[in-house]
Amino acid sequence: MVAVLEAPSKGRSLWRRIVASVKRFNRSRIDYARLAWPVEWAIFKKGAWWGILFFIITLLIHNWVHNCVYMLAGQYGVYGPYGRPGNPVVDLLFELFGPGPVDWTPAPGDVILYCTIVMGVLYALRPLLFPFPFRTMNILWRWAVVASLATYARLASFIFTILPGPAEHCSEANFNPPTTAGEVFKRIFVSGGCSDLIFSGHMLYVISVTCALFRYSCNKYLKIFVLLLTILQAFLIVASRSHYSVDVVPNDFRTVGKSISSPGVSDDDEEYPRTVPSSGTAKSGKPRKISSVSTRTSPDWVHEFRRTVYN
Repeated sequence: MVAVLEAPSKGRSLWRRIVASVKRFNRSRIDYARLAWPVEWAIFKKGAWWGILFFIITLLIHNWVHNCVYMLAGQYGVYGPYGRPGNPVVDLLFELFGPGPVDWTPAPGDVILYCTIVMGVLYALRPLLFPFPFRTMNILWRWAVVASLATYARLASFIFTILPGPAEHCSEANFNPPTTAGEVFKRIFVSGGCSDLIFSGHMLYVISVTCALFRYSCNKYLKIFVLLLTILQAFLIVASRSHYSVDVVPNDFRTVGKSISSPGVSDDDEEYPRTVPSSGTAKSGKPRKISSVSTRTSPDWVHEFRRTVYN
């Protein structure tokens, strides 16, 4: 009888400990956010906002130019898909993979693209809730500017070289390009266009996110995972005939070669922020300054920050 009574008691005790641990964790996250978010907001106002806005405007311009080249392909009669009349381009990797992956739904290249972007965004948001030697706004600003510059390089490439799209919807029977300037500006879509090929936008964003994770992550397993995803993405894009092989290879060199520092922070100083929240930040909203020398030589502010949050 005693043993029967002790079992529910132990179960309730274990449940109370779990609930208490969850409450402590949530409370520590809230306390941390009160300290960290004013710093993020200060970085955003200092200059990160224009980098993020620049990327949003770049996406809109990319959509318009993407529609323009689709319209030009229709005017010049540049039709696909691969292996049909009107598409004399020969791609040896297409021949190697065969037509099987073309009918895969959803497109595997899109799946890897969205998964990689989600991983990158979640990792960039990590400093909002957990101690981390980099700031969310610095990460987003740097990635947004690099991705924007690479996007303009892509626009300059495909607007002057109009190739027949290898995808099925680029065949003459399914061709549906914009025919007026109004349609060019009103059509908003990420995929579904034709002849915007050199170089691959899917690879551009996947590689840029991979480079950002290599720059900011200390987890070697995460780095290996995203690197394997990037390599797999290159083969899947070609196998599904979303792009030619030539669209994938030059993109690797263009995207990896671009780099830019965060606003007001040099490469030497970026590893640790110039401002960190002190114990009174949550009340005053003013971050405490630390010297650039101390930020480069020792991550003591990380330990101080953690003691402030968890004590």
